[in-house]
Amino acid sequence: SLVGSEMCIRDRLRRMNARPAKLGSGVVCVGVMKNERLRIEDFLNHYRVLDVSGFVLIDNGSTDGTLEYALEKPDCTVFSTTNSYSASGFGSQWINAAVDMCDLRNRWLVVADLDELLVYDRCERHKLPELADLLERANLDALPCLMLDMYDDGEPRNSYVPGMSMIDASPMFDASGYGREPSLLKSLLPATALAIQGGPRARTMFDRSDASNMLPYLHKVPFMKWTPGAGMRTSHEVDPIIRNFSPLRGALLHFKFLNNAELTNKDRLHDLDHWNDNQQQSKYFENLGETAGKTFMFEGSQRYVSSQSLADHDLISKLEWAV
Repeated sequence: SLVGSEMCIRDRLRRMNARPAKLGSGVVCVGVMKNERLRIEDFLNHYRVLDVSGFVLIDNGSTDGTLEYALEKPDCTVFSTTNSYSASGFGSQWINAAVDMCDLRNRWLVVADLDELLVYDRCERHKLPELADLLERANLDALPCLMLDMYDDGEPRNSYVPGMSMIDASPMFDASGYGREPSLLKSLLPATALAIQGGPRARTMFDRSDASNMLPYLHKVPFMKWTPGAGMRTSHEVDPIIRNFSPLRGALLHFKFLNNAELTNKDRLHDLDHWNDNQQQSKYFENLGETAGKTFMFEGSQRYVSSQSLADHDLISKLEWAV
């Protein structure tokens, strides 16, 4: 039964905090992590600046100090599991279970991987609680986002260290070239699903004519009010389905390419538990391994300065703030 399945998932999540963390009463950020010591400091800082009141983090067997770092933070509730990431719906079932275990229903939550930073129109001035208020005034329960791959302005480097700004290290993005392709998830979603593809990975690493290469899928819904029945359907879609089609849009800045040593490490590749037998990860290994001078830069590259950089290229919606 569904209830039995949910209970089984909960049993696989172990609470790690010796003392309860402070989640507060505002927007909470929820994420799954594995060996993200490189990014976790800037990730937490980004969402603290956006006024989240706490974090729920699910560690999937980190060995690089990520778990220990999170446990030191008083605003982080930490769970741990060594079960299969792919078998959990790529973390979506763990997230659904952790939300209920932490009694976070009827609250606005951010759900993001630790290499994803949520931005939206004028987020520098208007924090996440204000965004929740704006969406509620518009009778909306979610903010779908384009997942925007960020990259260096020259040859990809391995010099990023914990604590650095991910945006400063990888400030470039593709300002155009995104399109809606036939959904990879037609069995779960309507044919009109927002299967957005494009960006530097699709442009430089994948043959668009070869469907077996599984082009990166750039639609996510990271900000949503978790009313009863709401949840992660997959790592890229939410329930109720209508929330995937909100008329307003933000962006998830995606920092996969901060350190290419991660993506070209054979031991890490074999340790990963991603979909389609790690086919995308294998592509990164092939393309970033020993190619001197490799760069994602092209004539359509633009530098991220602020959220206005994305609004100027119609990559995020312009929002009607009250003041």
